[in-house]
Amino acid sequence: MPGVYRQSGEFYSLSVKHEEQRSFKLFASQFEPNRRHDPHFSYDLMRTEQHYATQTAGLDLAFDIRSALFFATHQFQWDDQGKATYRAIPRGEHLGVIYLFRFGSPPVRRTDFLVQDFDFFRTRRPERILRQQCGLPLFDSYERNIALTEVDCIIELDAEFESADGLTPEYMFPNTSEDSFYSKLLELKDAHPTLLSNVVEYRWARE
Repeated sequence: MPGVYRQSGEFYSLSVKHEEQRSFKLFASQFEPNRRHDPHFSYDLMRTEQHYATQTAGLDLAFDIRSALFFATHQFQWDDQGKATYRAIPRGEHLGVIYLFRFGSPPVRRTDFLVQDFDFFRTRRPERILRQQCGLPLFDSYERNIALTEVDCIIELDAEFESADGLTPEYMFPNTSEDSFYSKLLELKDAHPTLLSNVVEYRWARE
């Protein structure tokens, strides 16, 4: 399910109120000073919100098996300085799972949904989204479980699984010198820590 609809309780209820705590729209003119914000570009704002801050009604799909393998073989965690990192799961301890979807109605095709460019963010390109080879189809509250009906198969990684050509955390979450959007975002978080409290800073972020 899209993250905004997920629940941790024993029973799932459609009556639970869900709210997307989006904040990037408040800073649109600072991310892209040469263009006025227009609702037409809200999809770009949603994409960046999903990948850099808050869960949205979009289901984050990877079109590259290497991206899926990265998240199945790495564990998100915090270090002793309050910075985020991804730790490679040691061989013999894998519990990784990869879900493969075959969306029929509505179809979700790589040619239609793979994020390769941005309409609004031109000056500061959100490099993280491009590196993760993803798409982000939207599902409203009446379709929140549609992905569950489109699971084609489930791959459970063997405990001894080891990737010979894996992607690194530093590549998947590039630092500020490689990701100018992230650089501006951390600058804004320093100035507005409450409004941008959901923005995660990685151990290697500032460079």
